[in-house]
Amino acid sequence: MAAASSSNSHQGLNPTNHSPRSMSSASPRSPRQRVYNHDYPPPNKTFTSESHPNDMLGSLNSLRIEKLLCDGTVIANGTHYMIHRAVLASCSDYFKTIFTTGNGIREVELPQVTTEGLEAILEYCYTSQITLMLENVESVLHAAIQLDMKTITNHCVEYLQTAICSDNAIHILFLADRLKFTSLLKVAQEYIIDNFVDVAQTQSYQLLKSDQVHGSCNRTG
Repeated sequence: MAAASSSNSHQGLNPTNHSPRSMSSASPRSPRQRVYNHDYPPPNKTFTSESHPNDMLGSLNSLRIEKLLCDGTVIANGTHYMIHRAVLASCSDYFKTIFTTGNGIREVELPQVTTEGLEAILEYCYTSQITLMLENVESVLHAAIQLDMKTITNHCVEYLQTAICSDNAIHILFLADRLKFTSLLKVAQEYIIDNFVDVAQTQSYQLLKSDQVHGSCNRTG
């Protein structure tokens, strides 16, 4: 009898007794009982962290601020900014070309970019955010054009379209015409036509030639 009892005990440890088929005949599981997948190997599953991109950018920006692991320098108006070349190359085709096709270039001077414009650009590269205001939008716009950063260029144009007023409408008209921004030029032209009395009272109106006024009217008519 003792031997029979031992045999039953070993059978209870046999994995075959826990196959999906044998379990299917078992009593119904309670709602709180965990269901295990008995397939082996288990199917692949991909996990994605939604916070990872922001966390990584935040860490990279901290490294930049603390000047850690930087491998390059950009210069504007004599001011040196330590950067990570891979970060700038991933955001700007201009920097990508310089850093990937040059002979190990680590220092880039930007004579036509202001410190104000470059600082805003760097902030965007490392945080994905940029703050535009009337005081800096033109500097940022020129920097974005030179550095071939179309997203920031579009942000600047969008901001100027919403910031236009009687005092700056003519200046924005000239800017849009010089840079060949058709959509911004049209907005400025329409604003000047719709608010001609107020615009004509500004000092900038004296800079507007008569053919430019008529040209604006003809092109939007």
